[in-house]
Amino acid sequence: RFQHGTMVFFNEAEAVYDLNEKEPDDLELKSPKQPKRKGKKESDLSGLTVRRIDHYLSEEELEIEFGVNGWKQLPDAISKKYHFAPARVEVEEHHIGVYASKTDEHMVKADHPKALLHGSLVSPSLGAAIINGKYVNAVPLYRLEQEFQRYGLQITRQNMANWCIRLAEEYLSILYDHLHEELYFYHVIQADETPLLVNHDGRKAGSKSWMWVYRSGHLYQDRQIVLYEYQQTRNASHPREFLKGYDGICVTDGYQVYHTLEKELEELTIAGCWV
Repeated sequence: RFQHGTMVFFNEAEAVYDLNEKEPDDLELKSPKQPKRKGKKESDLSGLTVRRIDHYLSEEELEIEFGVNGWKQLPDAISKKYHFAPARVEVEEHHIGVYASKTDEHMVKADHPKALLHGSLVSPSLGAAIINGKYVNAVPLYRLEQEFQRYGLQITRQNMANWCIRLAEEYLSILYDHLHEELYFYHVIQADETPLLVNHDGRKAGSKSWMWVYRSGHLYQDRQIVLYEYQQTRNASHPREFLKGYDGICVTDGYQVYHTLEKELEELTIAGCWV
């Protein structure tokens, strides 16, 4: 079945198809900042790589069809299709020069890229693919495990989970802290907290936790920042620590904790939303 606002996973194609829908003229993503291109030069201006494939008759075939010198060539008819090349996996084998002195034990290696994670085979591209699959496309790790098997890689979901955690701790946490500092330069920000259930964190299964969210507003369209902070409680200590030293306006709902903080933190101004 197909209902408005919901999608059935297994029969999505049957639920959505419409044979009366017109085939598109092209499949390229249009930038909202650029006017729609028209005319024969459109393919030349596309951001996609164009691989030209020629289909011409030989001289012999033309003479059979038209006779000797009985033909002239007209402008080419151009048929465009979109070729999709599935992802492929390659091994990056770094050969690093190692040199030693003939007179002592001094040894040196040539400059080479450091490992993304110490003692790990994961590369930046592989780590990005896993994070993108899991957190952008919402593909569970066990399905990513099956997908990599089809590419000839045996990567367990435990490996991927470990990589996600380590990459978050060693790299993304630094970016998070930087964006937290950047948020302090915004005159107006927004905050809210949302309950969620967590099954495994040392407490009873189904215990309620909270996702605190702090973000820039629509005043800063070109530099949007959205930061999530997971906490086990709705306690005032969490926003007190996060907003400590913020000199600006924070738009919130009517939760009393925010208004209590306004009295404690001299620089902070709380503005209620209009909902």
